[in-house]
Amino acid sequence: MSGTIHEQLQDRMPEVVRGTAEWDPSETAHLAACAECRAEWELIRTAAKVGAGIEREFNVARAARAVTERLRHPRPVYHRPAIRTLVGVAAAAVIAFAYLGPAAPRPAPTPVVEGRLFPELDSLGVEELTVIADGLDTPLSETPLGVPQGIEELDSTQLTRVLRALEG
Repeated sequence: MSGTIHEQLQDRMPEVVRGTAEWDPSETAHLAACAECRAEWELIRTAAKVGAGIEREFNVARAARAVTERLRHPRPVYHRPAIRTLVGVAAAAVIAFAYLGPAAPRPAPTPVVEGRLFPELDSLGVEELTVIADGLDTPLSETPLGVPQGIEELDSTQLTRVLRALEG
């Protein structure tokens, strides 16, 4: 949109849609003739209607009282559902670990010599087998488990990840 009438209409559209101003006859005639201005006017009118009914449906006084009451009397951390769930899961993990204990090391599997596991690999050379072996994941038996952490040692990002995992 260019020109002064376009700019004037753009500036006045919010006032007219709120009801604090009205179109004069030349502006009304321009809106009837200009498709761009008419499209922008429809967009402004539609945007103004988006929140029009919110005051009827939303009880502002009740929401303000609830927020104020919540700020005056915050619930203790352990009363929050997510924290209770996290504490329950941590307790179950501690009990399971205490009951089952650390797993005993398992012996390495013996290679199958007679009936080959992957006969299609017999035709590959050493370089090709090395490429395939490099692409395989590290076995779980060789993956370090790390130092177990308590729930109080988790930062907010880690707690958020745990909660998302629990929520599914």
